[in-house]
Amino acid sequence: MTDPFGTDGVQPSTPVTDAICFTAGISSAPFGAGVVHAYLAADRPAPAVAAGISVGAVTAAVMQRCYDDLADNGGDAVRQERLRFEFLARYMASAPSAADIFWGNPDPED
Repeated sequence: MTDPFGTDGVQPSTPVTDAICFTAGISSAPFGAGVVHAYLAADRPAPAVAAGISVGAVTAAVMQRCYDDLADNGGDAVRQERLRFEFLARYMASAPSAADIFWGNPDPED
């Protein structure tokens, strides 16, 4: 039986890398954070390219920062686990909610 993908069991000479593009819009921010979290939790290598538009560009920058922090772990496995989610957690804690973006700070006189 032949390989349906046409590789006949031969591994590619170069590793397959991912490219991710995050979309714009406030509703895409939680989804993008989930994608970053999934990549980090699965211990996947950093994508070759991470890009985005509007909020997606911020999410792509957060992803890059998380992977940059992981690269600077100094070989300490315990520190690496802490770094894996530290910046993402800080970003999520400081990110405005959808209500804040749509409504701003409500004025009590309105």
